[in-house]
Amino acid sequence: MPYLLNIITETPEDAIEAAIQNTIKRANDVWGLDYATKSDGLYPGGNQIGRTQFRPDIAHKGNKVFPKKAGGEWRTVNNPDGDNAGDVYGLATDQYGWAEWLDFNVDDDAFIIWEGIFNREIDPSIHEFAMNLNGTQLPPMQIDTLYATEEKTLRGYFEVPVVSSPTSEAIIKVRSDRTNLSAKKEEEGNTLVEKFGIIGDVIAKRPVLIKFTY
Repeated sequence: MPYLLNIITETPEDAIEAAIQNTIKRANDVWGLDYATKSDGLYPGGNQIGRTQFRPDIAHKGNKVFPKKAGGEWRTVNNPDGDNAGDVYGLATDQYGWAEWLDFNVDDDAFIIWEGIFNREIDPSIHEFAMNLNGTQLPPMQIDTLYATEEKTLRGYFEVPVVSSPTSEAIIKVRSDRTNLSAKKEEEGNTLVEKFGIIGDVIAKRPVLIKFTY
C-alpha cells in the first residue's frame, strides 16, 4: 500500500480494474472459492465470491460505525452543541480539529477496495481527511481543489486504490470548517448533516453481500 495517496479528478479506470482483479485473485487464494464471472460478480451463487458497491453498512463492527437508521446513505453529522448521542457517525465538536468519522473492522469474509471520496454538498465544510488502513497511517489529504467546480457531486479518486484485508481495522478522520458550519447552523438546526462518503467496491462471499443490502 502506498504511504502517500494522490487525489485526482479523473476516474482511473485501469487502476481500479487492476485492483478489483488482484483482489478477486487474493480472495480466491484465501477462501478457495470461484468468482461469479458470468455476472461480473453481481450475482454470486451460494458458494461463490461476488462484488458490490462499498456501502456504509459494511461498517458494522467497531467503535464508530453507521447505525441501521443511516440506511445506505454516506454522511457525516456535525453537532456544534455536542449533543449527538446515538449518532455514532457524529463528529467531534472541537473547533477546527480533526474528528473521528469511522473506526471499524472489515468483515472476516470481505475485502474493501477504497477508490476515492465524494461530497454531495453544494457548499462543503469538509476540507481534509485522513485514513489508517491495514495498520498503516496515511498522510492527511487536503481536498479543497475538488470543490473548485460547478458540479453538484464532487468526486476525487485515489490514483492507486487501496485494499483492506478481512478483519483489518479502518479508521477515517475528517476535518471540518467550523466557520462554515456555524453559518449553516441557523438554517439547519443544531445538527448539520453533510453527504460526504467513500467510493469503492467490496469483494466478498455471497452471505456477506446479501447482509450488506438491508
